[in-house]
Amino acid sequence: MAFGCIHASARTKRIDAPRSSPRCFIVGVLLIAAGSNVRGDLAMETETARVLNPGRIELGTAFEFQTSPAGKEYALPMAIEFGVLPHLEALIEPVPFTSIRPKGETAATDVGDLETTLTYLGVEEKQYIPALAIAGEVKFPTAGNSQIGSGEYDYRVYAIASKRLGPVDVHANFGYNVVGSPPGVSTRNPIDVEFGAEWFLHPKFDLFGEINYVGASTSSENGAEGGVPVGGESAVTPEIAAEAHRFLRQQAAAVFTPERASGLRILYGGSVKPDNIKGLMAQVEIDGALVGGASLNPGAFASIVNF
Repeated sequence: MAFGCIHASARTKRIDAPRSSPRCFIVGVLLIAAGSNVRGDLAMETETARVLNPGRIELGTAFEFQTSPAGKEYALPMAIEFGVLPHLEALIEPVPFTSIRPKGETAATDVGDLETTLTYLGVEEKQYIPALAIAGEVKFPTAGNSQIGSGEYDYRVYAIASKRLGPVDVHANFGYNVVGSPPGVSTRNPIDVEFGAEWFLHPKFDLFGEINYVGASTSSENGAEGGVPVGGESAVTPEIAAEAHRFLRQQAAAVFTPERASGLRILYGGSVKPDNIKGLMAQVEIDGALVGGASLNPGAFASIVNF
């Protein structure tokens, strides 16, 4: 195995999802149910301060498309919303279909993670004051594919403001996320900001759009670590790193010869730490590690070298 050492001032150019990126959505919802009015907020990423009265239940679904420099994602989210107490409601959001298509990588299709939310309306909307609410959310790791979900529980608390402006309902969120850490992966807790608007075209048809910002959930020590896939919650694992190394070796074989490619030593330059070095070095395609911030700690660097 080979080990290198760089300091925090070194940077590696990447082709990946940005460490924090906006995502845009335009979604149309048509609800065919006699006597029911459509509510697009049930399918939006942006949550609203519109809580249901106790005992009332509403269902919603939509087709969702997301894009970023890293690739595209398609999903069919559903929502089950019901009033629990005055000013308090619960929301359950399963995703029976998700398809992630990263650029230059293998696509993944599976069910998504399940989210549950409790929302409390603290201030009712007035003429010049928006409705204000607070909410707490738990994400259950129901996705079976690591490109779609992290396999860990996540938690989120956030504030919501909603204001009706004629036929348009405008919403804003500001949240803080506690992200679960998969084995061998270091994560950080990002903030998120959402702005959404619903245009009520017809009692049965609602067009809405939104712009979302979510900070990256992986932490970096040397600036060479990747961001996250377009799903926003998965992190790089030793297996994913090995697949990238295998791809590089295949390209080298095509340009030079298979013999030269097999002798090429490729070092992993992501976030290398004592708790993930063993998993990384267990991958046949990874020939060594380029250690960043951990090299500044003699004890941590010794643990990496002597894994």
